[in-house]
Amino acid sequence: MVHESSEFDVDRGPSKFVMMLAVLDTDMGERTVRFRVVYLGRDFWYDTQIVSAKRQDGKAELWDLRGFVITQDGRKPVSIFYNSTLRAGRMRLEDEASTHGVMETPDIARKSQAFMRIMERMISRYRNRHGGNLDQGILQLFEKAKRVHFAEDHKSLNEAIADLQVQG
Repeated sequence: MVHESSEFDVDRGPSKFVMMLAVLDTDMGERTVRFRVVYLGRDFWYDTQIVSAKRQDGKAELWDLRGFVITQDGRKPVSIFYNSTLRAGRMRLEDEASTHGVMETPDIARKSQAFMRIMERMISRYRNRHGGNLDQGILQLFEKAKRVHFAEDHKSLNEAIADLQVQG
């Protein structure tokens, strides 16, 4: 196993059929596929459990694969950009799984909806009070929009949305 580097060129890997079986056919347990990398003139084979395969082109040749390499120390997250026709690509060992922290990230749809509600209120307020100048209420709505826009976790987004519902 290669530990000195975290990115490698893959020069031999599974066929598209074997790769898809590894992703889709897990009734009898987890399947692994093998990828070969050459590092410093030596061959290394990585037994890899693929958990997702995202097609990157119309011909279904290029794939963005996510999974885990199986090592004597356990499982290590891996990302692989793979050409199933050439059976070659690029493998990157990750520090953590790509889903780490996904539940802490604000929902983009909720964020956009809250932001649009703020903007609608700002426009409505300006139309109703069209005096030519921006009043204090519109500036406060801008501040609310900034809070929604810069929310970095569910808690701060929920607070910004709750603040929007309480205050006009």
